[in-house]
Amino acid sequence: MTFKKPCDNGPICLFYTMFNKDDILSILKNNSEILRRDYHVQKIGLFGSCARNEQRSGSDVDILVEFDFSIENIFEVKSKLRKYLSEQFGCEVDLCRIKYLKPYAREIVLREAIYAV
Repeated sequence: MTFKKPCDNGPICLFYTMFNKDDILSILKNNSEILRRDYHVQKIGLFGSCARNEQRSGSDVDILVEFDFSIENIFEVKSKLRKYLSEQFGCEVDLCRIKYLKPYAREIVLREAIYAV
């Protein structure tokens, strides 16, 4: 779907595309080599409203990610990955690591997660 999104700097509107579950998973799969090489991703998947195809205009994309254990600067890499994925999807991305999921959400997130890599 294509929507109009108001620009921050004037009345001109930008056009952007809201991706569905299959689009997002395809983008993740097609970028799997970059994700592994540049961002040390071992496993990455989709959860939340996009995984259920219930996203709306303005929804973020919820991504579950696991990194290579040998990574030293994980905060920096996670920040760069969030920026990269936001550029790919044209919206905000929420990155979550399995070990940091809250106990009350963990079971739900893991049950609905759809892994691409």
